Amino acid sequence: MHTFVVLVSTTIATLVAAHQGDPVITAKCAPFPRAKQRPNTPRAMELGMNQTWYAEMPCTNMTEGTKTTGDDLQDYFQAQWGARKSGFYAPGDVSFVTDPFSNSSDGSAVMRVYYQKGSYTPSGSDDDVTGGCQFYMSPFEGQAFKKGLVRYDVAFSDNFDWVKGGKLPGVFGGAHGTRGCTGGDMANGDNCFSVRLMWRENGEGEAYAYLPPSNHDLCHTEGIMCNDEFGTSLGRGYLQFEKQTWSTIEIFVQMDDVDKPNGILRVWQDSRPVIFIEGLSFRTIKSFAVSDVLFSTFYGGGSSDYAATDDTFAYFRDVQFSVGEPETLVPPPSMASLSSTSPTLIIVLCIISCLLSLYS
Repeated sequence: MHTFVVLVSTTIATLVAAHQGDPVITAKCAPFPRAKQRPNTPRAMELGMNQTWYAEMPCTNMTEGTKTTGDDLQDYFQAQWGARKSGFYAPGDVSFVTDPFSNSSDGSAVMRVYYQKGSYTPSGSDDDVTGGCQFYMSPFEGQAFKKGLVRYDVAFSDNFDWVKGGKLPGVFGGAHGTRGCTGGDMANGDNCFSVRLMWRENGEGEAYAYLPPSNHDLCHTEGIMCNDEFGTSLGRGYLQFEKQTWSTIEIFVQMDDVDKPNGILRVWQDSRPVIFIEGLSFRTIKSFAVSDVLFSTFYGGGSSDYAATDDTFAYFRDVQFSVGEPETLVPPPSMASLSSTSPTLIIVLCIISCLLSLYS
């Protein structure tokens, strides 16, 4: 297989190696704490990361059939994985089970995600049909970073039907606590960005990004498919997924400098480089940077021809989030003007806004 390479600009970034012994943040294993301190992975060191967070899996199963007690799982993800409380879709479709494809040396469970027959994108499925899950993980407590690396292993059950495609986790950047850049909520340069993966027909894969319109030159590049209403497909077919087999995914994003489009996206599958794109613009103002893992997986696509054809599962393990130096952010112009406004005036404006909303 070949590597999908796009050099939008002639600038080649220099990747600086990290030092051994860099600090890590480790979530505790529940229900029996066994947190470990581990060094950065070789890939994180190669990319100059400063710290790595490991999402420890529970030591024992947390499952009751296909669906679980959503509140319990959501509490676990908030406490152990830094998941935000808001924007959590279908926690009841997540469970932790014994690894069905290999023997784990430490006895940890793996994360299992259930896709109900007929389910597709969260806003498209019927109210009583859910499948997959989506939540934002902020293990570094809202800090923003110049670059980030999301790593995880993924596997699919033997009856997994690829249909037309579905989402897999990736990198998100936005102001602290914000959501968006999914489900048709487009990136405009001053709100957010996201880079996830998608599986496609026959197990092919791609990077799937919400990028601002300033990347319009990308749309004329072979191997890139833009969409005015949804995300951009990058390098379709350069990844390949198999059923009942673990595959290691690594997604690296380096932010641009705002005044020049020098952002970088790199993807590896099973240590093999598959996508390398330079000259990207992730933002037009420096009010956000890499901040979250967007743990997003479901069938779709926004139409029923993407829907799961059977009750099926995907599995995840070894979820990691590595970050580089913190990014110094600049408040957007609207926030900067508000900061110079008197508190009394701000309160009055808020009251007027609330009153108007009652009649709108």
